[in-house]
Amino acid sequence: MSYSIVRRRPNASLLAEAVKTIGKRRFEIRQQVSCPLEDRKLHYLVETWFFFPQSLQINRWSYTATDYRQSLKNYIRLGVPIRPLESLLGGERLPPLPRMEEEVGPESEEPIELVDCVDCGPDLLEECSRRLDDLLWENTQATRERYEDSLKLFCIAYRVSLLARKEAVLAIEDSDERTRAAYTLTRTAAACLKRYRKLLGKRARAARSLLRAPAFLYGDEYLSIITTKTLAEIVRRLSPVKNCSTYVLASFGAQRAYRRIRYPESMPSKGGDNELPVFRWSVLKKYVDMPLFLNIQRHSGNSLLEHLLYSLIAAVAMSLALFVTFVWEGADSLSTPIFVIAVFAYICRERIKDVLKSKLFKVFGKWIPDRVLRVCDGYGRLIGQCSEQFRFMDWDKLPKAVRILRNRTHFVDILNEFHNEDILYYSKMIDIKDLPDPFHEGKNLLLDISRFDISDFLRHADEVLDEPQSGADDAVAGDKVYHVDMVRRITHRCGSDLERFRIVLTHAGIRRIDEIKPLFDNYHKDSP
Repeated sequence: MSYSIVRRRPNASLLAEAVKTIGKRRFEIRQQVSCPLEDRKLHYLVETWFFFPQSLQINRWSYTATDYRQSLKNYIRLGVPIRPLESLLGGERLPPLPRMEEEVGPESEEPIELVDCVDCGPDLLEECSRRLDDLLWENTQATRERYEDSLKLFCIAYRVSLLARKEAVLAIEDSDERTRAAYTLTRTAAACLKRYRKLLGKRARAARSLLRAPAFLYGDEYLSIITTKTLAEIVRRLSPVKNCSTYVLASFGAQRAYRRIRYPESMPSKGGDNELPVFRWSVLKKYVDMPLFLNIQRHSGNSLLEHLLYSLIAAVAMSLALFVTFVWEGADSLSTPIFVIAVFAYICRERIKDVLKSKLFKVFGKWIPDRVLRVCDGYGRLIGQCSEQFRFMDWDKLPKAVRILRNRTHFVDILNEFHNEDILYYSKMIDIKDLPDPFHEGKNLLLDISRFDISDFLRHADEVLDEPQSGADDAVAGDKVYHVDMVRRITHRCGSDLERFRIVLTHAGIRRIDEIKPLFDNYHKDSP
C-alpha cells in the first residue's frame, strides 16, 4: 500500500492531493483543502466521470446509485498543521548536543536555540495542564471531554511533527549532516516525551478515577509507539552506511525497554501472529484521532425541490380526475361511454404521474442530490452538509472541457469511438459553515478522503487472454487488461481545474493507476 501520486500547489484552496491503491480491489483519493480565512467557511465541488468499456457492462441498467454508494466510503476529517517539533517543548531549551563518536574536542556547553515558533499556535502541553487543573477542580462532563481532547491533540501534533522531521532528516544527502540531524531529532523527541510525563504524570494519576478511560496512559503508550517506530526507521536507514550513532541506537533501545515494562501488550514478538499488538495499535489510533473526524449522518426526508415537483405532478393528475368527475356528474345515469371515460381517466392519471416524474426529474435532476449527508463536529453540532449525485451520462452531455481532456487518448482508443463507453458521473459538494479549529491556528484545514471498491467493476471481466507471439503454437497466456479512465474536476473558491487518471484493471483487480493529466496543470480561474 503506497501513494502513487502526490501534487501540491501553494496559495490555493486545494493544497495537496494524493492517490493510492489499497490492495487489489480498492483505491483512495485524499485531498487536503485549506484556506486561511477568518470566516471558518469552506465550499468546494468535486465531480468525477468514469469512462467504462462496454465489455465491463457497467451501465444504467445494471448499475444503480445504491450499488455505487455501497462501493464508496467518504471520510471528512480536520487537517493537522505541521509545526516544528521544538515548538512542543513550550520554550524550554534542549540540553547540549552529545559529542559524536567521530568528533574530537571538548563537548559544547552552549544550549541549542529553539526554532522561532511565534506562529506555531499555543503551547499544547500547557493547554493539557490547564484542562487537567479544571478537571481536578470541577469534575463535569465538559471538563472531562476537554481534558481528553487536549491530550489527543498533543499526541496528534507530536506524531505529525515527528514524521515530518523524520522525512526531512532522511532526505538529507550529506551523511554527516544527516547523522547530526538524526541526533537533534532524537534528543528533541526524548525531551518532548519527558516533558509530557513530567508535566502531567502525577496529577493525571490523581484524575484517573474521574475518567472512564486512562487518557494519559493511552496517550503515553501512543507517543511511545510512534517514537519507537520512527527511531527504528532512522536506525534502519542509517545503519547500512555506518552513520547511525550509539546515541540514536541507545534512545531506540530505551524506548523499546520503556514499552516492554509499561505496555508489554503493545510489543510484537518474532515468530508470533502479533494479533494483540496490531489490534491494540489500531484501537489507539482511532482513540487518539477522534477529535479530528467529523461525523457524517444521513439526512432524512426529501429536498424542497423534490416536494415541489411531487406536488406539481399530483396536481396535474388530480386535475384530470376532477375534470372527469364533473363530466360524470352532468350525465343522468352511468352509461357505457361514461364508464369507459372514467377507466381511461384513471389510466391516464397514473401514466401522467410516471411520465411527468421522469421528464421533470430529468430536467431538474441536476439540482436534486441523490443523498444529503449532515456534517457534525465531535459534539454533535451541525457545521455543514455533503450533497452527492450519481447518474450515467451521454457523451454529448459532457462539459466541453471534459470532452477535450478525454480526447487526449492513446492507441487503445481506436478512432476516438467514445460511443462504446459507458460514462458514470458522481459529484460531491461540501459546504462547511463553521469549521472547527482545534489547534487554534486560524486556518481552515480539511482532509477529504474517498475510498472506492472496484469489485463490482470486475463482475464481467475476462480472466485470460492468449496472444500468439511468433507462431501458431507459440502462445503466451496473460491477463486481459481493461482501461477505465477517470476525469475529475475540482471547483473551489480559487477557481477550478481538471485532472485525468487511467485505472488499469484485470480480473484480479487494480494493476496500477496512471496519471494522464495532473491537477493544476494549466491552472485556470474560470468556474464551470
